Amino acid sequence: MPVAEIVTAAFGIAGKVAAKPAADAALRKELIVKALKKLHLDPHVPPQDFDTLYAYTLIEYGVGCSVSVPALFRDEYVIEAFRRSFEAGDWDLLRAEVANAVERGRQTAEFGHLDHNFAETHVDGFVTAFQGLVDRSRAPHETRMERKLDELLERVSHTRDEEENHRARTEPGRADLSPAARLMRDVSDWFVAVGYEIRRTWETGHDTVALLVDVPQRRPGRFDRTVMLCVEGELAPHHVNLLDQLVTDEGAREGWGLAQMRVSKAARQRAEGSGDRLFCYTFDELVELEADFEPYIAWVEQEVRRRGIDTRYVPLSCQKDEIDPATQQPLDTSVYDWREGGLDDYVAGWLEDPAKKHLSLLGEFGMGKSWFALHLAGEMARGWQDARRKGLPRPRIPLLIPLRDYAKQTSVEALLSEFFFNKHKINLRSYDVFRVLNRMSRLLLIFDGFDEMAARVDYNTVVANFWELARAVEPGAKVLLSSRTEHFPDARVARDLFGAKASASVRKEEGPTFEIVELVPFDDEQIELMLGHVLTEDKVRMVMGHDEVRKLMKRPLMSELVIDALPEIERGAEIDLARIYMYAIQRKMDRDIKEERTFTSRADKLYFLCEFAWEMLSSNRLTLNYRDFPSRLKAWFGGAVRSSKDLDYWEQDMRNQSMLVRNAEGDYGPSHKSLLEFLVAFKFAAELGLLSGDFLDLIPGSGNADGESYTWSQYFEGRSQNGLLPPLATFVPEPLHALALNFGALEPNTVVYQFLAAMVRLHPDFHGRLLEVMRQTRGHEPLSGVLAGNCANLVLAAGGTLAGEDLSGLCLSGFTPTIFASGAPLTGTVLRNCDLIQVPLAGVDLTGADLTGASFGPGVLEDAMVWRGGLVHDRGSVVMGASAETWCWPDGNVAGRRLVFPGRPDTEDVFGCDLVLWDEEKWALLSGSDWLLVDAGTGEVTGSVKHARLPVWWRGRAVTCDWDWAQLTIIDPLSQEVIDTVPVPDSEPSDSSETVFQPGRGGVSLLRINTRGVRHQICDQPGPQAWRTVTEAKIDLSEGWRSAGTDEECWIKGDKLFAASDGYATYVALSAEGVSLPGPLLGAGPTFTFRAESGMAALATTIGVHAWRLVEDGVLRNWEDASARWQLPSIPGGVSALWSSPAGDRLVVLHTMGELTVHDFRTGEILSRNMLTTRLKGTRFSRGCGFDEPTLDAITRAGGVVVD
Repeated sequence: MPVAEIVTAAFGIAGKVAAKPAADAALRKELIVKALKKLHLDPHVPPQDFDTLYAYTLIEYGVGCSVSVPALFRDEYVIEAFRRSFEAGDWDLLRAEVANAVERGRQTAEFGHLDHNFAETHVDGFVTAFQGLVDRSRAPHETRMERKLDELLERVSHTRDEEENHRARTEPGRADLSPAARLMRDVSDWFVAVGYEIRRTWETGHDTVALLVDVPQRRPGRFDRTVMLCVEGELAPHHVNLLDQLVTDEGAREGWGLAQMRVSKAARQRAEGSGDRLFCYTFDELVELEADFEPYIAWVEQEVRRRGIDTRYVPLSCQKDEIDPATQQPLDTSVYDWREGGLDDYVAGWLEDPAKKHLSLLGEFGMGKSWFALHLAGEMARGWQDARRKGLPRPRIPLLIPLRDYAKQTSVEALLSEFFFNKHKINLRSYDVFRVLNRMSRLLLIFDGFDEMAARVDYNTVVANFWELARAVEPGAKVLLSSRTEHFPDARVARDLFGAKASASVRKEEGPTFEIVELVPFDDEQIELMLGHVLTEDKVRMVMGHDEVRKLMKRPLMSELVIDALPEIERGAEIDLARIYMYAIQRKMDRDIKEERTFTSRADKLYFLCEFAWEMLSSNRLTLNYRDFPSRLKAWFGGAVRSSKDLDYWEQDMRNQSMLVRNAEGDYGPSHKSLLEFLVAFKFAAELGLLSGDFLDLIPGSGNADGESYTWSQYFEGRSQNGLLPPLATFVPEPLHALALNFGALEPNTVVYQFLAAMVRLHPDFHGRLLEVMRQTRGHEPLSGVLAGNCANLVLAAGGTLAGEDLSGLCLSGFTPTIFASGAPLTGTVLRNCDLIQVPLAGVDLTGADLTGASFGPGVLEDAMVWRGGLVHDRGSVVMGASAETWCWPDGNVAGRRLVFPGRPDTEDVFGCDLVLWDEEKWALLSGSDWLLVDAGTGEVTGSVKHARLPVWWRGRAVTCDWDWAQLTIIDPLSQEVIDTVPVPDSEPSDSSETVFQPGRGGVSLLRINTRGVRHQICDQPGPQAWRTVTEAKIDLSEGWRSAGTDEECWIKGDKLFAASDGYATYVALSAEGVSLPGPLLGAGPTFTFRAESGMAALATTIGVHAWRLVEDGVLRNWEDASARWQLPSIPGGVSALWSSPAGDRLVVLHTMGELTVHDFRTGEILSRNMLTTRLKGTRFSRGCGFDEPTLDAITRAGGVVVD
C-alpha cells in the first residue's frame, strides 16, 4: 500500500481514537491494540519498512493526543521531511518543516487547533516513539549490524594506523620519514593527481613540513598561490599561528593547515576568523574538495532501498578451504556461521587487516553474491556518510563495479572511467585521482560478476580477464571479487587463478593474490527469516513444510519466485527449479491482466521477454534503454504495432508490466540474470519444437485440439485482423537457418542448459528430435554454426545418451560432453568424418567408437585420470596417486603386479592425496589425517603415524615437522611430543616474492627468492645458529620468473634456468648467469624433476621430454654441454608428470594419454611401461589422421585400431 494510503488510514483511526482521550494507561494501550489490528498490523512486532512504521507511530503516539497531532504528522511535507531527517540523522530538517506547517496551519486551520508550543511538545516525542519502534522492529542480527556500523567508525582510526604501519614496512623509504613528512608525501601525490603545481617544500619545525603550491582557479591559466602546512598528529591553534606567519612571509593568497585525521575545534575557529585567508582540513576533507563522491554514495543508498536490502537482508554463512602453503593441499575447511557474524564479520576482519590478501567470493547462481556486494556497499556508504557528518576519519569508499559492463570496454581503465565519469558523474579531475586514492587505502573495489566479463569464455580468456583486473590493484588497495563457482572447472583452477599462478604466458610482474571464500546455502532458519519479511506466519509454515520448495530456497534468489508461486505450491503442483520460475512468471503476468493493468496478453509478454532475454544474453548486456524499445517492438511484433499510437501503447505496456526493473538512467533489465537464462531456455525449447506439458501451458490456449501447429516465430506473426493470436496445438521446430542463428549461437551456459533440460525431457521424443536436427546440419557448415554441438549437449543434459548413435559427417563444434554428463560415454558412437577439432574429448570414453576420417585435436588422447602425486623409492617401488586410488608396483616393473590403496575417504578434493618418501625403507601414503607407512620393497603396510605432518631427518633420526612463517616445530611421530622448536629467519615483506620450505633427509631446507637474489638455508638441529646458509647468489628473479616441478623445482626466467632444487636431498644449485633451456617449458606443475645424487634433471617441453646431467661438479650445465643427455622427441598426447628416484637412476613419465613409462635416467632406456587407460579400446582411427607413427603405436598399445 502506498504511504499516502497507509497514513490516511492510520490517521482516520488515530483521529477517531484521539477524539476520545484515554483515561488511563491500560485503556490507552487497549485502544492502540484495537487501532493497529484494524490496519492489520501486529501489536507486538512493529513492521520494518518506513511507510508502515510511520503509520504505526501515528497510531501509537497519536492515541490520547488531540486530533491536531495526527493531522499535522500526516501532512505530506512533514512526512517527507521526517524521512530525510531519519535517513540523514539530522532532525533539524523535521523541526524546520514542522515550524512551517504550524505557521501555515494557524492561517488555514487545516490541522485544527494547534497549541502555542506544539513543535516543542510533540516533535521530540514523535521522533522518540518512531525510534523506539525501529529498535523493536529489529531482529537480533539487525541490531548487531547496527552496532557494527558504530564499531566500524570506532575502528577506522585504528585501521588507518595499521595501514600506515604496513605502508612503512612495504614502501621504500617511508619508514625513515617523520609523520609530517609522510603526510607531505601523500599530499604531494594528491596535488600532482589533481593538477596542483608544487613550487617547493621545506621543514618548518620538528613536527611540521610546508609546501608552496599553485592551486588552479576556475578560469584557465589562473591560480592561487597557497601555503600548505602538514602537521604531525592533531592540528592545533599554534599550527594556525605558524601558518598565518608563513602565508605572510611567502606573499601567498591562502594557507591550508593539513592533518592526517584530527583538527582541534579551537584551530578551526581560529581559521574561520581569518576572513577566508586560513583553512583547516583533515586529509579526508582535502580529498573531498576535489573528489565529490556524494552523488555516488546517495545512489548506493537509494539502490539498497530500491532492492529492499535495507529491510530484507538476511546474513550469509561462508566457508574457506584452508590450504597448506607448502604442499598447496587442502587441510581443512573453516565455516563462518551467519549466527556468529558469518560473511559480514569475515569481511569486516578482512577490511581491518592491511596485510590480508584480496578476497574472492564464490557461489552458484542465486546464492547471494550480488546481494551481499550491494549490502556491503550500502553499509560502507552509511558509515562514510556518518563519519563525514561527525567529522571522523572516513572508512573506505565502496565502489560497486558490475563486471558485465567490461564486455563493452577495451580495458579496465576504460571500465573505471565509464564508472566514474559517465555512469555516476563522480567529479574527478583524471583517472590518476582514482589511482592515488586506491594506493592510499581510501577505496574498496567491489568487482561483481567476474564470470560476466566476456560473452565467450575459454580458459585463456578467464586468465586474461584476471590479469586485466590486476592492473587496477594498486598497493594499498582492497578488492572484493565475486564470481559464479561454475565459472571454474574445479577448486584448484580457481585457487591457481586467484593466487596469480595461472597464466597463458610468463608475466612481467607479480599479480595480486586473492583468498577464496564460498557462500554456504541457506539453512532452515535463514529461509524462515527471509520469508518472514514478506509472508504471514501461517504461509511461512506452509512453505517450510514443503521439502522440495525448502531445498530450492537454499538459494536466497528463490524467495521472491517462491512467493509468486505459492498458489501452485499450495495445490500440490510439481516443483523443481524451472517450474518455480514458470509459476512465478505466470502468476505475475496473470495478476497484471486481472487487475487491468495491461492490455497485451500473457503470450505477447512472454514472447517479448524471451526475445529481450536472448538479445541481452547473446550480446552480454543485462539492460535495454527505454529509447530502444520502439525499434525492438517493431522488429518482434511487426504489423501489431503499425501506427505510432499502437507503438506507444505497446511500449508503455511492455516496459511497465513485463517483470523488468528500471534504473535511474532509464535502462530496463531483469532483477537477476537467471531470469534471462530461464526465458532464453523457454524460447529455445519452443524453437526446437520440444515445449510440452505445463511449460507449453504457459502459452494461453495452447494444446488446442482445433488449433494448428506453428513455429515459435510464425505463431506471433499469425495474428488476425483484430490482433488476436490463433489457436495453438503445439510448436514445431524452426527451419534450420533460424535454429542456427539462435540455439546454434548459444555460448556455453550451464544454467540455460539446466532450465532447458528440465523443459525438453518432458517431451516423449526429445532424444529423436534432437538427433534429427543434428543430422539436418550435415553438409550445411558453416551456416549451422555450433547447432549440432549444442543439440548434443542438450541430449546429455536432459539425461539422454549418444552412445551407439550414427553422427557421421557432422560438425560438432560447441559440443562439451564432460560438462553435461559424468564420463560422457561415446562408446560405439559412429563419428566418421566428423569435425571434432573444437570438441574437448579428454577423458571421454571412446571405447568402440569409429573416428575414421574425423578431424580432432590432440585432446582426444588425453585421459581423465587425475595425477595426485608420485614417487620412486630407491628400494624399487614405483608409486602414483591416480584419481581416487594410489597404485604401487613394489618391484618397479609397472607392467607387472600392481597393488591398490584406497584414496582419502574424508575429502572430496581429489588433490587431497599425499605421497612421501618416509625413510630409506619406507614410503608413506596420507590416509585421512594419518600416514600409512608402506614397505618399499614388498608394498606391505607396516604401520601408521598419527597427524599427517611431513617427515624430516633430524639429529640422526626420522621425525616429522610442522611450520608456519614464524616457527619450525619438530615432533616425535610416535609419541606426538614436541622435540624442538626453531624460529624461522625473518624476511622483509617488501623483498620476498617466494619462500619455499622443503623437509628431507638433510633437515629442513629454506629457500628465499627476492629482489636481492636467492638464498638457500638448512636447519637440521636446534640452537642459536640453527639456520646455516649453504649457498646464495645475486640473481634478479623479481620480475617475469616462473617455477616448474613440485618437490623438485626449478626457477626459470625467460629461456634460462637459474636454480634447481632436490627437496629430499635438501640441495639447491644456483647460477647467476643461468643455463639455456632445451626447449620451451610445457607449463607449471610436475613437469620438472632433479636429483642431486646423479646430477640428472628432466624437463617436459613443448617438443618432448629432455633429460640431461644438469649439475656436474656443483655447476649448472646447459643441455648442449651436458655429459649425459637424451630426449623423447614425441610424447603421445603430452606429459602429465615426471618424477624420479632419490638416487637419480630412474625416471618415471606419466603420459597424458594414460601410459606410464619407467626409464633409465642416464640413458633413456625404457625399463617398463603400462597403458593404464581403457577408454580407447576398440576405437578406430585412420592412419592419416595427423598423428605420427609413435603416437599411432601408442594408440595400438591402448587397444585402439588404426586402419588405412
